[in-house]
Amino acid sequence: IHVRSVSEARQAWWVNADGSSRFLGESGKISRDGNSQQHRYRTTILDLPADSSKGTLVIYLSSHTYSRAGLFAVPVIQEHEQASRSIYIDLAIRILIVGVGVFVVMQNLIFYAQRPKEKTLLLLVILGFAGLMRGLVASDYFYVFIGDAALFFTISKLEYVLIIWTAIAAVHFFANLCPFKGDVQFVQVNYGILIITILATWLLPMQIVMLYLLVYQSILLFIAASILLIVSNGIIQKMPGSRSLMMSLLPLLLAVCNDIYATYSSQYNLFITEYAMFLFFIVNSQIHASNYLRALKTAEHLSTNLQREVDLKTEELSIRNKILEIKAVDSDLQRDKIEKLSQIDHLTGLFNRKTLDEYSAAQFKYAQKHQLPLSVIMMDID
Repeated sequence: IHVRSVSEARQAWWVNADGSSRFLGESGKISRDGNSQQHRYRTTILDLPADSSKGTLVIYLSSHTYSRAGLFAVPVIQEHEQASRSIYIDLAIRILIVGVGVFVVMQNLIFYAQRPKEKTLLLLVILGFAGLMRGLVASDYFYVFIGDAALFFTISKLEYVLIIWTAIAAVHFFANLCPFKGDVQFVQVNYGILIITILATWLLPMQIVMLYLLVYQSILLFIAASILLIVSNGIIQKMPGSRSLMMSLLPLLLAVCNDIYATYSSQYNLFITEYAMFLFFIVNSQIHASNYLRALKTAEHLSTNLQREVDLKTEELSIRNKILEIKAVDSDLQRDKIEKLSQIDHLTGLFNRKTLDEYSAAQFKYAQKHQLPLSVIMMDID
């Protein structure tokens, strides 16, 4: 018999038709008070006696912690091989999810180390790590591997904290992709909520934490509504990628609502948020990884073309400089020629009247300054 979602510590007995009973197993340690009582995780497989043809399954609950105690899902009767096969398949799926999740987290971390300006990659790493930790702690197998019933409350509190941390990491991620006025302050407020949640969850007794389960769910609904508004604002502002972001977000929000409903339902016990979270994380990681690789290719292409362009421009400038040098020399020659032509009579080759006036003025000025005699000899040569 596969028994799921049994709150509190419990013992299971099989009562035969003749009134005799047989102990099938227990979860934790049943006690008369809540302080000494110990829990294990709720999911359990009970092996019914093979030599009994008819009887009654009796599950005895010792209720001290939960506000609602009892059986919250219908037990499933299966052949032992079929039940084992289901467990192994589920375990293989979870191992695959964790393995792929760890790989993607490391991939984004490496990309971020190579390109620290891409803050989105770091936020994806934080979101993925929180989601993986939450899925790992919430799974049946984690409790099986830990094996210590005394740690049940500690692990349960850790699961509550990780749920809120994952949600707030998602707020930070979406606010970075779809920025809005006051987004920094809003993210800071959310992290303040996370700190308060951590302190309250860790310091309060588990009985009080369970009593205020609705508060945790209200925080989740508030965060989900905030994320929806952030992405909707991005669509209104026509931010790039906001529409595809909304398409990947909606299944996750529906999964959160599904799990909240499943928590309160006695007939419906399908929890899918961790699978939806994994799908969302993988899809967005691959989108941003593709953008990152595309940016690298563009940068490499631009770098190659830029070097070629620089070489061409350098060669062109070298040619221009040579041309300018030639023109400068030619210009000096032309200037000297023009100056000489302005001083000499083109018919006789002698200095002209303009040159005589300039030279005479200079000589007279020099003679006057130094009190020297000055003579002028004039010849008429025909």
